[in-house]
Amino acid sequence: MNLTEICAFLHNYFPPKSKKLDKSYIHKGTFTISGSSITPLDFILENQYFYVVGSALNDGVYQYQTSELTDEV
Repeated sequence: MNLTEICAFLHNYFPPKSKKLDKSYIHKGTFTISGSSITPLDFILENQYFYVVGSALNDGVYQYQTSELTDEV
């Protein structure tokens, strides 16, 4: 079982406790994945986890920087 499956099983993607009410931790928009890099991603720190939802190929939980992403917009 991987981290994405565990989070789905728990129904919890671990939003920051201090930000649960205002949802400012959610970043919507158009992102480009190329060469296993996602841009813009200036709000994520090295080794921090992020959750991709609504993409055609990359939905799931990843650790920044990752080589697991498939190119898409």
